Amino acid sequence: MIDQDQLATVDQVFEIIKNQTDYHFIYPKKAFKEAPKVQLKKGEIKIDDLLQQSLSNKNLGFELTDNNTIIIKKNPKIKVQQGFVINGIVNDMTGQPLPGANILEKGTANGAQTDFDGKFLLNLSKPNAVLVVSYLGFASQEIAVNGQTSITISLEESAASLEQVVVVGYGTQKKVNLTGAVSTVDLEQVEDRPVQNVIQAIQGQVPGLNIIQGTANPGDESFNINIRGLNSFGSSNNPLILIDGVEGNLQDLDPSLIKSISVLKDASSASIYGSRAANGVILVETKKGSNNKLAITYSGNVSVHSITNLGEMITNSADYMEALNQAVANTPGASVNTYPQEIINAYRNANGNPLYPNTDWVDVLSRDAFVNQHNVALSGTTGKTSINVSIGHWDQEGVIVGTDFEKTNLFTGFTTNFNDRIKVGGSILGLTSVRHGSEETDRALLNAFNSKPNFGPYTLDGTGHYAGKAFTGDPNDPDFPGFDEGFTRANPLGNLTVLNGREQSSYNFNANIFVDIELIDGLVWSTKGAFKFDYDFIRAQLFGVDEYSFRSGEFLRTSAVGGVSDGQLNIDNYWSKQKTLYSTLKYDKSFKKHNLGILAGYSQEELENNVTSSLRRGLASTVITDLDGASAAGQETTGATQAWALRSWFGRVNYNYDEKYLFEANIRADESSRFAKGNRLGIFPSFSAGWRIDKEDFLKDSDFLNQLKIRGSWGELGNQNINSLYPYQSLIDFGNFAYPFSGDALSSGVVASRLVDPSITWETTEITDIGIDFSILNRKLSGSIDYYSKRTYDILRELQINSSTGLSSPTINGGEMTNKGWDIALTHRNRIGEVGYSISGNLSWYKNKLTDFGETEIGSQKINETGYAYEDWYMWEADGIFRTQEDLDNAATQPVANPELGHIRIKDQQVEGEEGFGVIDGDDRVRIDGRHPDFSYGLNLSMNWKGFDFSTFLQGVSGIKRYLSGPGIDPGFQDGAIPKVWETHAWTPENPNAELPKIAWSTADARSSQNLRNSFWLRDASYARIKNMTLGYTFPEEIANKISASNLRVYFSGENLFTFNNDIFNFDPERAVGGDPQNYPQRKAFTFGLNITF
Repeated sequence: MIDQDQLATVDQVFEIIKNQTDYHFIYPKKAFKEAPKVQLKKGEIKIDDLLQQSLSNKNLGFELTDNNTIIIKKNPKIKVQQGFVINGIVNDMTGQPLPGANILEKGTANGAQTDFDGKFLLNLSKPNAVLVVSYLGFASQEIAVNGQTSITISLEESAASLEQVVVVGYGTQKKVNLTGAVSTVDLEQVEDRPVQNVIQAIQGQVPGLNIIQGTANPGDESFNINIRGLNSFGSSNNPLILIDGVEGNLQDLDPSLIKSISVLKDASSASIYGSRAANGVILVETKKGSNNKLAITYSGNVSVHSITNLGEMITNSADYMEALNQAVANTPGASVNTYPQEIINAYRNANGNPLYPNTDWVDVLSRDAFVNQHNVALSGTTGKTSINVSIGHWDQEGVIVGTDFEKTNLFTGFTTNFNDRIKVGGSILGLTSVRHGSEETDRALLNAFNSKPNFGPYTLDGTGHYAGKAFTGDPNDPDFPGFDEGFTRANPLGNLTVLNGREQSSYNFNANIFVDIELIDGLVWSTKGAFKFDYDFIRAQLFGVDEYSFRSGEFLRTSAVGGVSDGQLNIDNYWSKQKTLYSTLKYDKSFKKHNLGILAGYSQEELENNVTSSLRRGLASTVITDLDGASAAGQETTGATQAWALRSWFGRVNYNYDEKYLFEANIRADESSRFAKGNRLGIFPSFSAGWRIDKEDFLKDSDFLNQLKIRGSWGELGNQNINSLYPYQSLIDFGNFAYPFSGDALSSGVVASRLVDPSITWETTEITDIGIDFSILNRKLSGSIDYYSKRTYDILRELQINSSTGLSSPTINGGEMTNKGWDIALTHRNRIGEVGYSISGNLSWYKNKLTDFGETEIGSQKINETGYAYEDWYMWEADGIFRTQEDLDNAATQPVANPELGHIRIKDQQVEGEEGFGVIDGDDRVRIDGRHPDFSYGLNLSMNWKGFDFSTFLQGVSGIKRYLSGPGIDPGFQDGAIPKVWETHAWTPENPNAELPKIAWSTADARSSQNLRNSFWLRDASYARIKNMTLGYTFPEEIANKISASNLRVYFSGENLFTFNNDIFNFDPERAVGGDPQNYPQRKAFTFGLNITF
């Protein structure tokens, strides 16, 4: 088995054979010191073929003795006539040169090997000789020379090379024989991206795998992940993530440790995981060494991060004051202090006077942040053991001041072949990390958008005190005595001070070990055990911030942070431990053209976690910040322990005839502790079939069509991922309940706090998938197309009950949802001259529908109703802006009294003669598209030329809308900042065709009525983003050898470089899709990196 494409010396080839077999070699030392390297292709190869490939051009042969010793010996010399020379080049079908290809004169031992550029030169014995050209993974060709002196030869990939091995549930399969919808991630597209999170690296790489990043807080990034849309409205839609077969967290894993990633998208591929696979499965395999000799690899990079798209505020104080005054003037009844023209003029003509600043609060709270990443690995084979020992370190400053993240991981993976029947392996991952921030970190931008630009972060008296506002009504103000600008928010920088620090220390340990024993030929017993332990210690303290007059320095107030002004300390301890054990018997047998595989297995998992939290209020000192430093009167202690278990039996049968007609069946039975006895068992079957049409005689010799497979699958998957681990159990509340059973004395008691349904059981998803895999034009173009239909029924949800019961809702099985959609993936590879290139893209879309929801639910913005998509937008439909008096005269009665020119007009949904016509009320709310994307896509381009390589990756979402409001959107929201777009895009009498309504004060009736959940504020969140662009150079081997290295590469990379979006507010659209646009911002990164192997 060759585990990766590589160039190896003949000695290394012999080591690979020795490590995987009982063979030994006898040959002269240094016999192959000057021999060219051998090109090895990933996959299985017979030993005879491998030896022929390695020795055919070296006038050597081999002999196998009775004691498993292979003797390398010289072949008899054949006299070659001098004088007839041929030169040429050997390419693949795309024109890519094949270095190390063998060219042999048929019937002789006379041969040559191509150089790095695929070129060769050979003396022939006769002008009409026949050349035998071979290259591992390609079909050999015989070429008649016919007197030619120069020749170009193109080799076609052999059928065996097309049989890429893909990781699937509890094993591997040849990709060409898959009958399920399985996608793999091209790790070459992500390996040089400066990300510490695997989720970021695979975003947009797989059709149907939807990943949107909501917040980018270092060490605490959040992602919305689903495979082929939403499956349920009552439980989690996150896929099951398995690392080396054990449930894990992708955010714990250093990308450099990954060997392969497979995404299981349909029932056929995922049902082997049964109860937790309804949302799909992501399988990750880690590196555990290679067949090469031991080598040390260093990879490192240094990055500079900055904020991506962010709405721009008015930071010129004079402009801000004028805009605010105009907003108040446009809002009758607004009780807001406006700014006298004298103050505006003072700021306008300040000429650098520090009394009149123009503060950009986003700039104050953010920074260009430095990040460095280093990884050193020892990997290869020693004896019969392959190992990979890696240590990595990630050190990241956050783009918001006061935030940082540091992580160190140590990984050891190994496999040992005791003999040709017993293999043992495993891995250990230890990780420690520390994250700093504050309780206000995620609200930093919100606080910046809530702040006026007319004062700075610190007072002008040099004391370092935090400033509260500019004009306080101070009678001693030298320029404007007695003027008070009114309410202002807390100093946003003060909220992020070290006094309000939050430190989270995390320690994670993952270990697993497996043994594979081939009991008889074809029958393998495999057992794996795993243990995972996580511990988090969180210390968070809050103090109110003392604020002073910016101009005079006098004390103003103590602003509460997180509702706390007198000092508070929280200590949280969290731990979890998870144990996993599974065992399988697998039998593979081929007889004539029949190929059969049978798998049977058992697994069990259990998890226990505990959280303990301690809190004290009233810290007496900002220096002594321990629990004992606060009042015992304000203390709270809470704690809880939870556990769950899962026991499973599973099986799989796959059969194919001549690798042409394919069939597979899977079944899994799960018993979960999350359901009551009698309802714990769930059985989840699947069936799939495929037809490799390209192997039929009528297509076998087609020059156009190289591969064509039709496949289909059906199956059922389960879901138990609801919020409660014990939804069938009644709860009692030990609250402050007392009952007067006798006289005046009160007796304490308990009360039931929720209703339960003990009969609840598995939520089930039924999936049908039909797909086509193909390659054409000598495999220059390949791809896959899938149509799928998913139906989830018996959805685990909360029962809709009357709140007057005083009880929380029980969890029941009720409701049904469908998703139907398409996944498309295409790849084109070619070579033009010395330039090789690859273009790959993927496209996916789906339609969601609630087929049984129950009673319609209507919220402030959304609606859930049978027959429509989940959480459709639901609100008044905006019908533009009142631009003329005629618009006002002809409009229906609006929901705000006395509408004016420049206000948003709400559309009347009734026509004349219908009840309600002419008056806007609740019946005029309508369903509006944009809750779910029309489609998602990704596009990769890579090129190489003479050691240089270039790649770029674009990812995007189309047809999705997000509701924007609040700080950073509304002008002066809660007396804060005003977005700059209101200066240039707001309606005025002079600009009646503006895109935005006229500016108005957000806390007054006129403004808020325009913002009463109408579609005007549903903004287009579609975007296309250049996620990565990389330019690299791999130095020639002779240069690398000068520093005792075998490989040396440098690269420059950019992350989140360009974003294309139509919305004028210019918020990061991906952040708006994934969560609140005021969350921790996404990052743009510029990186220099180095990879070197010794």
